[in-house]
Amino acid sequence: MSPTEVFACENGTLFFHQDKDFFLSIGHTKRLPVELESRSPSMLLVSWGENRPAFSSSHTVTLYYVELGSFNALGTDTMINTTNDHYRFTALNACSAYVPCVETEGTHSLICISTITDPDIPNDFEVTSWNSRSISLAWDCPAKFSFFLLTAFYLNGADKVTEEVALHKG
Repeated sequence: MSPTEVFACENGTLFFHQDKDFFLSIGHTKRLPVELESRSPSMLLVSWGENRPAFSSSHTVTLYYVELGSFNALGTDTMINTTNDHYRFTALNACSAYVPCVETEGTHSLICISTITDPDIPNDFEVTSWNSRSISLAWDCPAKFSFFLLTAFYLNGADKVTEEVALHKG
């Protein structure tokens, strides 16, 4: 196998060891071809780009759940002869660590990214009191996640934002 046969390592591929049906190499790419397109408390949308026009190939996607330093495979799906360059993982836990991986047929490479799902939104969010100098808010925190970012927008009389203030609550 030559360095040009290793898809994931576009530049500087070095072979450390090669035996029959096995090789160990390291290299680098100009950019990571797997990206997190969007996420929610229960979904991850992953895409991959190959810097060439759409073509039909097979991809295997695997999702790992990360807990206490261990990677537990939740599922694998093979997309055969497709031009799709994305995959949606659903029914996930909020605010949890996952590692989605993509393997393109014939590339001899598995590309993974580490990410986290969004936290659940607070429940029963309400303004309890206000005056010209302060505002009091109340909400029920989601069970798993109690730290989040609250953003306050100051508006003028024409509903234009004059100031944006980020407040951390934990």
